[in-house]
Amino acid sequence: GKYYTYDNIIRNNIVFNITGNNIGTPSESNPIANGIYIDNNCYNILIESNTVFNSTGSGIHINSDAYDNLVKGNTVYNCQAAVSIAEWAKVNSTFGNRIENNILFATNKLQRCASLSNWLLPSTKKLGTFNNNTYVNVTEPFVFSESYLAADRSVKVLNEYSFDGWKKNYGFDEQSKYIGNGHALAQYQRSAIFYNETKATKMIDLSTKEYFDLEGKSVKTLQLPAFTSIIL
Repeated sequence: GKYYTYDNIIRNNIVFNITGNNIGTPSESNPIANGIYIDNNCYNILIESNTVFNSTGSGIHINSDAYDNLVKGNTVYNCQAAVSIAEWAKVNSTFGNRIENNILFATNKLQRCASLSNWLLPSTKKLGTFNNNTYVNVTEPFVFSESYLAADRSVKVLNEYSFDGWKKNYGFDEQSKYIGNGHALAQYQRSAIFYNETKATKMIDLSTKEYFDLEGKSVKTLQLPAFTSIIL
């Protein structure tokens, strides 16, 4: 029989500038680009306390037939989709994936904090659950997207959701936070991510510019523990 990855931990990684590569493939464009990728049939994997940023694809992607994985405490910034889940290989084989306590930050109107797709069923509601996350997109009312084939399998459906629309449609994220249009921080269109890729605590002086954290507090000095990050 086949053996797949399970009971693993992916923790404290910093992954950035992901563009993909199609050298040696028949594709001439649109290479797949995922920062952290849970592939088919993988299960019981903990993806925790990672930082992923600047991806032309997904920051964290859970592929078809993967189940019972936990994405927890990660920071994902400036990716086409911060988190994505897709089912396309086997019906109802992608489930039990939990997305919790993450910071999912979109930096422009084309990016989404989460994207769900199902090419076997006209629904994406069983792919995973979301709660206790912080979502940020101050440039666009659409924060989430879903794609699926209509029941007759002839039409591709794309639905876009605001934070409130997402919660109403899915029942997700009752304890989550959204920073978007109308939020006090929306007046600041620029953002930056600071990270520490070393094993020692990193000190960063920010006193020459005005920075605020996601709670709206002014930050003049950063003290970043090893392999952590912060968005300001």
